Amino acid sequence: MNLISRKHKLEVNNGNVLKTFTESISFEKEYRILTEAFHAGMRVPEIINVNNMTIEMSFIDGPVYSELKKDMTLLQIHSLCQWIFEYHNLFDGPRCDCNPRNFIWHDNQCYGIDFADPLNYSYPEHDVGSLILFEIMHENGVEYLRIAHEIFRFFKDRGYDPKLIHEGYLAEIGDVIYRQRKYFNRKYDGAALDLSLWDRVVTSE
Repeated sequence: MNLISRKHKLEVNNGNVLKTFTESISFEKEYRILTEAFHAGMRVPEIINVNNMTIEMSFIDGPVYSELKKDMTLLQIHSLCQWIFEYHNLFDGPRCDCNPRNFIWHDNQCYGIDFADPLNYSYPEHDVGSLILFEIMHENGVEYLRIAHEIFRFFKDRGYDPKLIHEGYLAEIGDVIYRQRKYFNRKYDGAALDLSLWDRVVTSE
């Protein structure tokens, strides 16, 4: 399970994860989504206890999706997409943080584990665009086009608007540039800025 966070304190205690929040809005969002998603049967950590701004939750073992990299299997890709699809059906509006480090491959299934980002509302397609951008945002994004194309095709086949997916993809590029400058004081000049990759995401086989 991913125990790295820029904003919140994460530690393991008696086999469970303790997540202490620095902002009440993040605490409230994570508590709400974990509670509703778990009771709806989605694959998320179970809340064990809540104390002030700390949530104790079950530990989910396994690699985060960002560690799977270009060797991600079709089963892993579709399990991730299905999880996000179910999230969109359950939560009408709140964006899902689709950074691959927020998902874990455990027991041949995808689990969502982090919901603390500020509550933003947008089209579900924007989440898909963000996910595609994260997948090809590597030193050699071409190697990840297979994964990005499978993600695009999964959601297109379920009625998601390709134009809105592309809109989310472009918006995420802007967010990446902003985060790189704010948190790391550097410009991002990787494959994500190669706008021509989008055409290959759509047409790649």
